[in-house]
Amino acid sequence: MGSNGIPVGSALVWYRFAIGAGFVGAATILVLSAAGCDGGSDYPALPGAPTLGGGGAIGAGGEQGTGDDHSAGGNPDSIGDQGGSGSTAVTPQGFEQTIEGGGTDDGYQTFNLVIDGDSYNVQTNPWGGAEQTITAGGEFIFRVDAMQEPAGGNPWDVAAFPSVYRGKAQGGGSTPNSGMPIQASAITAVATGLSTNSTSSDFTGNTTYDVYFTDAEDYSSGGPDVYLMVWFDSHGLNPINGEDEQWNCRSTAPTYIDSCSDAGSVTIGGLIFYRFIGSNGHAEVISYAPETPMDEWEFDLRHFIDDAIEQGVVQADQYLQSIQAGFELVSGGVGLTVDGFYAVVQ
Repeated sequence: MGSNGIPVGSALVWYRFAIGAGFVGAATILVLSAAGCDGGSDYPALPGAPTLGGGGAIGAGGEQGTGDDHSAGGNPDSIGDQGGSGSTAVTPQGFEQTIEGGGTDDGYQTFNLVIDGDSYNVQTNPWGGAEQTITAGGEFIFRVDAMQEPAGGNPWDVAAFPSVYRGKAQGGGSTPNSGMPIQASAITAVATGLSTNSTSSDFTGNTTYDVYFTDAEDYSSGGPDVYLMVWFDSHGLNPINGEDEQWNCRSTAPTYIDSCSDAGSVTIGGLIFYRFIGSNGHAEVISYAPETPMDEWEFDLRHFIDDAIEQGVVQADQYLQSIQAGFELVSGGVGLTVDGFYAVVQ
């Protein structure tokens, strides 16, 4: 993150930071191969590349996972917490959404959308030097029309993070009436959902939420103090990991197994997610990578926040500033769409 307050790129791999104009990307990722990481495929790590991945599938005592089970229960039409934090059950909203506003542009742009009457922003965010064109609005929230990564650099460098968000994101301004900032301890529930075409698309990158927390309520510039990421899909990438949890996954394929991380796993909404915990400069990063890639899911983000608090990464007195979702693109990605998204803080 630029100390001068200029928005910069994601938490870059191996503590490499890009200083320059533009928006901010999500937290650190590392490409292990150009092949997709759709679970179970056999593809080696890049020779000599410092791999930041893995994911604690086996917990202590040989049982799968180390986190609490926050599976949905009770009403099948609600997203609840099975004996967990006591958060309010939320009802999925679905993705038959009305979208107003938008346009088509390249470079650094922010589009203002009204989705089902609420304000959201789409940011193109080619912070890593990509030449890209994004269309926002219409039949989808946004679509990647063109994307060309810059020449040179490392094969894991993220070139762009096009995303939709609610709240206040670095470089993209804020949206009104978002319910943010709000202290983590005051959050009752966060009903949210994302629908994409990622798993059937050809690109190197990922589909992820990028959630910002700050120590201070007033967030005006610079990066957040904590990134919380919920991954949906990954093509050749693993999340940032802690140095004491083995930077190098050796020849292990990026399928989030325990040889690469000691952070364990957690079951949320009936799905298994592997934790990755690391740092991006001064900021901490906790990422949740799913056992099974997915295009679409509706859930209560509060369950992930609760788990991150239990892990000591998010603090109960920190402030939720924004909820973003999109694609961290290393290469490719033309035709990727976010077809639906919402985030409602309670």
